Amino acid sequence: MSPNGLNDANNTAASPASSKTGLFILAITYWLYFGQLGVLVPYLGIFLDGRGFSSAEIGELFAVITLARILGPGLWAGVADKTGNAIGVMRLGCLLTVLTFSSVFYFTSFWGLTLAFGLMMMFWTAVLPQLEVITMNTVAKTNATYGQVRLWGSVGFICLTVGVGKALDIFSTDTPVHASIGVLALLFISTLFIRAPKEAAPETSTAGSIWKYAKQKPFAIFIMHVFNDTLNLDYEFVAARWDTPYWRTFDWLLLTLSILHGTNGLRIVMHDNIANKTFRQLALYGLYFTSTAFFVLGTYVLVAFVREV
Repeated sequence: MSPNGLNDANNTAASPASSKTGLFILAITYWLYFGQLGVLVPYLGIFLDGRGFSSAEIGELFAVITLARILGPGLWAGVADKTGNAIGVMRLGCLLTVLTFSSVFYFTSFWGLTLAFGLMMMFWTAVLPQLEVITMNTVAKTNATYGQVRLWGSVGFICLTVGVGKALDIFSTDTPVHASIGVLALLFISTLFIRAPKEAAPETSTAGSIWKYAKQKPFAIFIMHVFNDTLNLDYEFVAARWDTPYWRTFDWLLLTLSILHGTNGLRIVMHDNIANKTFRQLALYGLYFTSTAFFVLGTYVLVAFVREV
């Protein structure tokens, strides 16, 4: 067989990942991933309340989950970069998530459940970043778009949020946990059918206009996730969270870190992309003023907030 024939065979073998079947499997995976969020985000508090935990204990457990969500992505990104095996990291994350989440049936104490949910969320953060990379590489070889695949994640979130909510009216407060185990198991199975396409060679690029980067798909994906997480919040969630000084302190530290991190990042972007010294200085002054205003406003809200009865 000629070298060209061998290459054609390799391309043919890789074609399922960029076919309709491959896109369908990715859509199912998104449906299950965000469907699991639709089970856990609204109803985890109900499950913990049914186990007899106080508001303070529930708040502390959510703090551990949030901490795991902050630390996890960086850890798994490093593993994926070193191994070069995004799909392997994703499958491992799914498997470990199922195993650790299953332990909630055996733990009844606060610290046992805190450990179970903390580890589960740490492993859970390995899934989405790798799934996004695989999806972006897959749709790049087809006529499909990222939005057409990602849409099914939103559909899954809505379907399972409504479905589990209805089930809670009939069954016990353990319903979200039973549903989560099923969804997570199906999620792991779906990742076994995903075939990652070969990544294109990275393009060499030079610094250019900031709008060049803002128009790229990864930036749009980031904005989409920000809105997705924000829309999951409501007044009752925030009010219950701020009933304890612990949560207010935690959120203030998170606010401080976010402002410092964001301001420094934008400062570097402005320094690299605004050539005119005067305009750059004005932009930096505007950035510092805006960051300070948001910090003061956020601090005031955290300190002065009083829950309406």
